[in-house]
Amino acid sequence: MEIALETKSLCPGDASKLSGALQWATQFIFKRLGRAMLRPIIRQGNSRRSSVGVELELALKWWLEVLKCGLREERSWVQENRKPIHMYTDARSTPPRIAAVLFKDGHVFFADMEPPAEVLDNFRFGGDNGIMSLELLSIALGISAFGNMVAGRNVIIYSDNTGAEAATRKGTTKNFDQHSLVHCMWKRFAELHVGVWVVRVPTKDNIADCPSREQYELLGKIGAVEVPAFLDPVFANPQSWESLSIGNTFRNM
Repeated sequence: MEIALETKSLCPGDASKLSGALQWATQFIFKRLGRAMLRPIIRQGNSRRSSVGVELELALKWWLEVLKCGLREERSWVQENRKPIHMYTDARSTPPRIAAVLFKDGHVFFADMEPPAEVLDNFRFGGDNGIMSLELLSIALGISAFGNMVAGRNVIIYSDNTGAEAATRKGTTKNFDQHSLVHCMWKRFAELHVGVWVVRVPTKDNIADCPSREQYELLGKIGAVEVPAFLDPVFANPQSWESLSIGNTFRNM
């Protein structure tokens, strides 16, 4: 990896061997953290070129950082026996709006916001009007707004978007802009020591559909409490090294 970064060259054969050697680390340890950073290496192994592009360079830098910092995952013999927290997320495409609703220990909380234009500029919106990216951002909103509430707990995340549900559950997706966002999600999950399960929920059963449409009557009836809506800085520019890097957070865990 150091040679590839120095020479800006990594032949497909070496990339294929490298991805195979690294994949063990993304199966069971660190949950899904790192899967997104494997995709550019796997793609290089299937290509016919040797030049190192921006995406591959970021992936190689990330893996070098992980391997050098002594990162490890610890599991306690005493398992968490509290009931899981439930978080519902949803997004609206026109005009863009994201929302999340949290059910924790008999209490309900919600947050919703219009995503900042500078955040939306990071994504390549396709034929779906960017709804998958927005749905991913709604999960990022939940992690950000409810971070202190979910820290150290098991959380079940519900999404009514098949693409966002699958990408978050797997820890990666095809588009670099979206899978960088997914990587940042799993980075935050790891920082918060959160156990995560991602589940598909029908739109009609997704209560986060209400605040994403700026409809609050049902939330008022169940006593939901609004919390300040914001996106953690790592989601402001998820493709930057500052967001992708594990930094000092996990060193010598």
